[in-house]
Amino acid sequence: MAKNVDFNAAVDHLMTRNVTSPGYVIVGGLSGNEGVVIARDVIGTNHTQWLTDDVWYVAQTNRDIWRDFGDSRYNATVKYMDKLG
Repeated sequence: MAKNVDFNAAVDHLMTRNVTSPGYVIVGGLSGNEGVVIARDVIGTNHTQWLTDDVWYVAQTNRDIWRDFGDSRYNATVKYMDKLG
């Protein structure tokens, strides 16, 4: 990937390129709302969580939180982050 790319170009690259194993990629930018967690498999993106005007943080553990709501570490993180406000 070329140097000096912007946030959107970097995210697009990380979401669309083949990788050798599944995982989570956390990307933070320099401007407001430039943040995303990308859940990947070897072919492409499975799920994303973006910062928005209404969502000021994203949390990720080593589970697919959109499929497995019983992750106590994720639930605790959300609870305490919401408490911080």
